[in-house]
Amino acid sequence: MTEISYKEIETHIQEADASGYAPIYLIYGDELLVAEAYRSLLDAMIPEASRSLNFEAFDGMDAEMPDILERLNTFSLLGGTKVVALVSTQLFDTSKDLSSLLTRARQAADANDNRKAARYLLSVLSIQGLTLEDLKSGPRRDLLKMDASGVEDGEWLDRVITFCREHELSLPEPRDQAGLLQETLGKGFPAGNHLVITTDRVDRRKKLYSAIDESGIIVDCSIPKGDRRADRQVQGAVLKQRLEEALRKQGKTMSPGVFEALYEKSGFDLRTFTANIEKLIDYTGDLSNISPQDVESVLTRTKRDPIYEFTNAVTGRDMEGALFFMTSLLDSGEISHPLQLLAAVTNQIRKLILIREFIDGPNGGVWHADMPFQRFRQEVMPRIQDHDASLTALLEEWARALAPENDDQTATKASKTGKRRKKGVQTDLYIAPNPKNAYPVYLMMKKAGLFSKKELLDGYAEILEADVAIKTGGHQARGVLERLVMRFTGT
Repeated sequence: MTEISYKEIETHIQEADASGYAPIYLIYGDELLVAEAYRSLLDAMIPEASRSLNFEAFDGMDAEMPDILERLNTFSLLGGTKVVALVSTQLFDTSKDLSSLLTRARQAADANDNRKAARYLLSVLSIQGLTLEDLKSGPRRDLLKMDASGVEDGEWLDRVITFCREHELSLPEPRDQAGLLQETLGKGFPAGNHLVITTDRVDRRKKLYSAIDESGIIVDCSIPKGDRRADRQVQGAVLKQRLEEALRKQGKTMSPGVFEALYEKSGFDLRTFTANIEKLIDYTGDLSNISPQDVESVLTRTKRDPIYEFTNAVTGRDMEGALFFMTSLLDSGEISHPLQLLAAVTNQIRKLILIREFIDGPNGGVWHADMPFQRFRQEVMPRIQDHDASLTALLEEWARALAPENDDQTATKASKTGKRRKKGVQTDLYIAPNPKNAYPVYLMMKKAGLFSKKELLDGYAEILEADVAIKTGGHQARGVLERLVMRFTGT
């Protein structure tokens, strides 16, 4: 039928009250937005007083599709509308999602939501054909492919495994549950019966997604989670709209700076942000206006700082900000060891050295720090692309010169066996590895202007010394990193 945004759910309900509800709904995306859309839809389809006989909900962690379809194909005892819900399903999880599932399991465990963490872990095991017993006897890191996901082994995993055993949770059946639902969709449900499915993510390439799209309504509650400028703009708009709507319902206003102060406390965590709005409303009571001072008085900082906040402060020569984010990341457990922060700084300083070389070279004369972005993209980016192309040609020339004498024989053998040889050179020395995304390059060009070439090269040498000092254990790691940060951010 169609796909709609979560913002359109109320409009859809009004139209469906007159024309009828779809036989199947798929609601996916942000957990809080999904829950709100699901609740609104359910309230409209089945009043709470009628749910004891006309509504059944199944937990996606342990539900079996044959049981769901059996209930779905059974008429309501009292007639009329019947709704069957499959909540937090993993129908769309695949082997390609292993890293994401492990990451979400760790995040849920860190939030003390062991049930959700168990659901993700069991999905990983089911996809790989493993059992909980396998984790008891074998190397967990290798079995769960933790190196690929970047998720660390540890106490959190012991806790989730114990939770699974104590609650006798079973692995999802490897049978084709999505196929069973898709087949039933083709036949149709009894008139008046509806299926509502919720999940945190979908795979649009799956046949089940297309089948639901053809037969029902898909409600998109997703919000970009990335750190790109465009993603952060969308996130900010969602949070600001939520704040304004909540205040409007309570007849309150806010002073300038309230949103920024609230975001600094909560970050982009929609559930925490919403809870903090409610705290502010309760705290201010009969007062009609909320001020930044109210935010400071009632809320504690729970924002989980992304590592780019730290590196941005370092490369922006913001000593106070860099030390703040360094402390926040280490104390919150977001970063398990200072070496991770050192590696992030190393990567940024290497980029600044490359850009400083370009600025000081024959092609960099057209650049100046006050240049608007549009002019940068038109005048400087073509020169950067030429610079990167020249680097590619040079590296390819070196590769050919260093190639073994039997390289032609190797190429011929690969051609006969049907295997394709990897083309081109692999390097991280490009200034603009993705020329279509020019804005991050523009920002790095501005930051490179804050350092001289000598400062960057001397600083890189000190990074190497700091790396040795931390790894040999002769110095306190945090202190070494702190001194390095002060060295880069000092004037």
